[in-house]
Amino acid sequence: MPRLRRSRVALIATLVATTTVTAACSKRTDSTGSHGSGGSSGRKLHVIVVSGPLSDPFFGAMKTGSDNAGKELNVSTEYLSPTSTDASGPTLARLMQAAIAKKPDAIVVGNFFPAAQDPEIKAAVKAGIPVVVVNSGQTDWKQLGALAFVGIEPVVAGTRSGEKSAKLGVKKGLCVNTVPGNPALEQLCQGYTDTLKKSGGTGSELRIPYSDATNPTKVTQAIEGALKADKSIDGVMATGSIVAESALTAANDVGRKLTIGTSTKRLRHPPGPTSRANPSVVH
Repeated sequence: MPRLRRSRVALIATLVATTTVTAACSKRTDSTGSHGSGGSSGRKLHVIVVSGPLSDPFFGAMKTGSDNAGKELNVSTEYLSPTSTDASGPTLARLMQAAIAKKPDAIVVGNFFPAAQDPEIKAAVKAGIPVVVVNSGQTDWKQLGALAFVGIEPVVAGTRSGEKSAKLGVKKGLCVNTVPGNPALEQLCQGYTDTLKKSGGTGSELRIPYSDATNPTKVTQAIEGALKADKSIDGVMATGSIVAESALTAANDVGRKLTIGTSTKRLRHPPGPTSRANPSVVH
């Protein structure tokens, strides 16, 4: 691919990634029209986004963002995701293989499970396909040969959330991780708990299998179990909207007052009478 065209494709792929991630963080659903960024030959550039299942509201918003980006940039975008809640490393690796086989102009991918996905990202780069990493993969995207990373710095995000929680009086925080094995969320939880400890409190991590992550009943039950097992927990850091809402439900069910931080901008429902929602934005 000529250098000038590669640079142009890289820029467009990064814009698609940025719009995609922004939509997931802000639940953006609008579209403002095309900016005419298709291929110079009249053929639309084809960008594939490889990410999580649409049953998760976060990834549903990501697809909306990628669709909108395609319209705004006059680019053909395609979203590949697991058909169920099986967002395991091998499943995402197979999706990456499918994306490479389609020979797109660029791939945008969330590197949630590096052990399984790193080889496929390298394979895409080796095949001459520009890759932009989103959401997870902030520490190793350069080594993989990707062109850019769009997302948060998880340790910084966790640290800021811990600082805000401590200022609001949290003494014992619980970080709920629904994607065990994902370095970004593990680092976010680590930053949160370490910061609480430095502030004189304590923190711990509750790991819930991702297969249960989009089931509010199971998430609520898991959080309720943690609250009942440790009556000193007074704060919860949620890594998604379903988790935040489940934490509110769990707090109300057990009659506890909690300070709840969430990685989305706001909860869809108002907090219950025994809890207060702290929209601790980590993006």
